[in-house]
Amino acid sequence: MRQGLLYLSSEAELLYEVAGGFHRVDFDTRFNRLTVVADFVEEALTRVALPKMSGRDMSALVERRLQQEFRETAYRDAHKLGPGKAEKTLEYLFVGLPVAQRIDRLLKPLVDQGCAVEAVVPVSALVAHWIKKARQAETQRLIVLPTPAGIRHVFVERGQAVLSRLTNTSTQQQEPLTAAVDELGRTVQYLYNARLIERGVSLPTWVWGNDDVSKALQRREVSGIIFEDSPQATGLQDPASLGLQALFALAVRDAGPIQLAPPTVRLHHYARRLRNYLSAGTAAAVIALLALSAWTLGDSYQARSKANELEQLRTQLSAQAEQLRGTVEGATTSADNVRESILSFEHEIEKAPSMTEWLVAVSRGFDVAPAFQLNSLTWRTESSYDNDDSGIGEAADCPKAYVAGADTGLPIEPGERRTGLLLSGTVDQALSLREALGERQRFERALSLFPDFELNAQETPIDISGGGAIRGSSGASEDVRFFDYCVTDRKPNSDPAEAIPQ
Repeated sequence: MRQGLLYLSSEAELLYEVAGGFHRVDFDTRFNRLTVVADFVEEALTRVALPKMSGRDMSALVERRLQQEFRETAYRDAHKLGPGKAEKTLEYLFVGLPVAQRIDRLLKPLVDQGCAVEAVVPVSALVAHWIKKARQAETQRLIVLPTPAGIRHVFVERGQAVLSRLTNTSTQQQEPLTAAVDELGRTVQYLYNARLIERGVSLPTWVWGNDDVSKALQRREVSGIIFEDSPQATGLQDPASLGLQALFALAVRDAGPIQLAPPTVRLHHYARRLRNYLSAGTAAAVIALLALSAWTLGDSYQARSKANELEQLRTQLSAQAEQLRGTVEGATTSADNVRESILSFEHEIEKAPSMTEWLVAVSRGFDVAPAFQLNSLTWRTESSYDNDDSGIGEAADCPKAYVAGADTGLPIEPGERRTGLLLSGTVDQALSLREALGERQRFERALSLFPDFELNAQETPIDISGGGAIRGSSGASEDVRFFDYCVTDRKPNSDPAEAIPQ
């Protein structure tokens, strides 16, 4: 039985055969079993506090919130961190890979060939899994891991990766070591600003790599960082010397609790496990009946009778196992499902606008207002179906609903839909209110220059609506000024590229 490992990132797609190590092979190589390690910059980790429930209610709530958080991808999973900060709450970590189409493009042909995909696991989850198995989960720490996609920073708390950041120093015009030091400093500043660690505290850091940059990095002084030697653990390969390959070995043997692949991708994996269970059940039945025969053996006639019964039972179980195996391996989809999938692709994916022009447009605002720090952005497009009940955009009200008959000067056609980009973040709290007001005005003025975009401020860092008085935002902390802006296309299905000033 051939086993393989597939490494996926935006920079590289590498396929290895697992046979006394990891050996690169061509993509036309067929495997019976496959483990996928994902290393994308788009990897998203979100901490969510949920009310404490029990049993099926809790599972249903987690699944519903997970689906709301990652509507655009089926590659997602939730992991319980423990009690939340508020009373009667539980804290969960939601992990998702928005690059579902790219992963499906590579995995679907393999699944169609009968390959059993055992797991799709992100690098950050493997880092946390190694630390747990090494019994080093009691301390907050930062892991610096070189990969083919760049250098990944993973912040681990309570034995779980809660922040994962991929930096690509090869695209920068700095010397590699200088760029690596600068990016490490940015990660520490983000941890301070997000209050994941106390400001001024030096964070224990392990470097898992044996390349020249990793060795030199440990000899540099970085503010907020204390470099420590990574310990060796019994039964685990040493990532300090082997780097990512040590995590590959762990993924093949035990991928850990976080697994992002949907059931459709793991179909043959489930079938293989079912066959193993059936084989084990048949063997257990044989052993049990043999033991019973030994106890009741009185003469040769009774022995032959029990042997005949045992043979009949074995034949029946083998026939049932073979029938179930044929049912699982011969399962196909119906023509209706294929037709519906094609229609969904044509209406929802193929006609969706490009995100590139939107990002170019909103980047102008952050260029002129550097105090505006972006924490997250959410891209949403309304469904084109008339009776859509997905609820997209309801929570954040972005994109704004396109109201029929509104005085926009634009005709409304049936089936038109709007696209919105929700920008969320903070403004440097070191600024005075006057300075922050100026930053807000420059930011909004830059985003208002595009005639085909509509800018809606859902929460602003500075409020000037109260009779000329200037007040801070209504965020949860008085030290942090939050903002939420929704950028929506004025004409549904219009091309934002035409609105970008040259």
